[in-house]
Amino acid sequence: MMIKPIILLADGVSRGKGQLVAGRMAYAQGTKYQDKYFRKTYYFGARTDLLHNEIILPENAPSEYRDGQTFLDAWNTSEKRKDALMAHQYILILPNELNAEEWIKLARAFAQDNFVKEGFPVYFAIHRGLVDKHIKPAGIRAVVERQDNPHIHMLVAFRQVGKDGFCSEKSKGRTTYQKRFLYHLRESWAEIQNRSFERLGIDVRVTADSYQKRGISRKPTIHLGPWVMAKEAAGVETKLGNQYREILAENQTREQQIEAELQREAERQQEYELDRER
Repeated sequence: MMIKPIILLADGVSRGKGQLVAGRMAYAQGTKYQDKYFRKTYYFGARTDLLHNEIILPENAPSEYRDGQTFLDAWNTSEKRKDALMAHQYILILPNELNAEEWIKLARAFAQDNFVKEGFPVYFAIHRGLVDKHIKPAGIRAVVERQDNPHIHMLVAFRQVGKDGFCSEKSKGRTTYQKRFLYHLRESWAEIQNRSFERLGIDVRVTADSYQKRGISRKPTIHLGPWVMAKEAAGVETKLGNQYREILAENQTREQQIEAELQREAERQQEYELDRER
């Protein structure tokens, strides 16, 4: 059975850092959104790789929040400070072993199990991540044979929502910013995927454990993102690109050392067996 690591990237969306929910939703969905707090409009062009987008609300949330702009306006109105922490953003890599219908089920289950049932509204969009649409620059060697990279962009509000809209109290949201909660999310994402694999009889499983915990002598590579990839494709070396190449080189050297040691051990074992035969 193949065991693969999960990939879950987490970040905050903060007005104080110039990060706006409207911009994140516009990028993820390929649709125009207005941030009425700062009076800015965002549109990055229509997306050709958008598979699905959805707003998942707690049961008693206002039904009008199912409209993206209405939801965004209420979200922005709930935060008065110009440096407010608005949301958590998660990028979750989806398994190529499953189809689009199953990907949507995974996204909904992850959102519902970890956020919506606790009163937090969730916006998500799924991108197909077609490999021929994202050509890797010559200077960024792929770790393994390249496949499509389907993934979820998920935004989770820092405030809960009730029947009257966004709640005035946001203390509950602070617990979702703790490191132990991120560990919980990683375990949850692995469990949700594995349930699908088992239900469908697919001989693959994923794990939230680190390479170190699994006894694998390899450093994880880093996520480069579209901006870095575009720079590298244009022939401009970047700090992240250099770090990526250093990690690959280090892993290759380490694997060669391990392979050489295993070869020496095999030769010692063979010599030992020959000595015994004599």
